[in-house]
Amino acid sequence: QLEACLTAIRSSSSENLYLCVLFVYCMLIRPHREVRLLTRSNFNEDLTILTLSGDENKSKRIRSIPVPDNIRTILIANGVLALPDQFNIFTNELKPLNECYFSTCWSRVKTKLVRSGVITPNHTLYSFRHSAICSVFKRDKDLHLVQRLCSHQSMMTSLKYLRSLGMEQ
Repeated sequence: QLEACLTAIRSSSSENLYLCVLFVYCMLIRPHREVRLLTRSNFNEDLTILTLSGDENKSKRIRSIPVPDNIRTILIANGVLALPDQFNIFTNELKPLNECYFSTCWSRVKTKLVRSGVITPNHTLYSFRHSAICSVFKRDKDLHLVQRLCSHQSMMTSLKYLRSLGMEQ
């Protein structure tokens, strides 16, 4: 289901949405603020590490995350290596995308995906983060790992998160 969904998103003519979904699924970054506001300065010189300051993420703690090769390849192809530090990686300008950009892109693609039976109407951009976390938990059964990956401040938050997704301890 995930592969079909990613393929459909990629062919939807919204490269920005596809990249956003990859950030959400592969790196567990929240789409509407953390991903949308990414600048060149969030990455190290060769785009292998993404760092979010405490002000740039919900947990208010510094997060450093390795950038997977598939995302790095897209960033390089999009010219992110040459951008000045404060330039947004999606707009290639100082100004970021508007607050509703990814929601609007998602709702357009989502309609097609629901019609084709790839996803249900309940799916959101956060569903990609949820799918990744469920996959990790099913594989490792490690609540502490989920806590670290989600950047939750307490294990209780991670436990509530997993329970809300229908995962049992």
